[in-house]
Amino acid sequence: MTQIQELDHVGVMVADLEAAGAFLADTFGLELDREADVPSLDVRARFYRAGPVTIEVFQPNDPAVAERELGGRLAKLEHVALRVGSLDAALAELGERGVRFKHDEPVVTGPNLSAYTTPESSAGMVFQLFAPREG
Repeated sequence: MTQIQELDHVGVMVADLEAAGAFLADTFGLELDREADVPSLDVRARFYRAGPVTIEVFQPNDPAVAERELGGRLAKLEHVALRVGSLDAALAELGERGVRFKHDEPVVTGPNLSAYTTPESSAGMVFQLFAPREG
């Protein structure tokens, strides 16, 4: 069975990163944990601490991608991120169970390697599985 270590964060795609971040900080009082530019996914992201997990708000750098994915909405829940013990083992096991992934190879996401499931193969949801990069 895939070794899920923890729920790390939920990822929310937003049309306006500044407005979303201001809402989380000013309205809910959440603390900014970290910011990241993720070239492999062409997005800018901010992570806000909400107890033991974080809420990631991210905005695509390409406005056409944002419009296509959001369809005029301000935001949408995009993925649930799960830390795994071994990304390679998780990909192999889930692949055997029919789960497909958006990319042929894991993508670099900061200090981690990540793989994103296709919603068609994972009950209509997108899961980010990740583990720290080795070396």
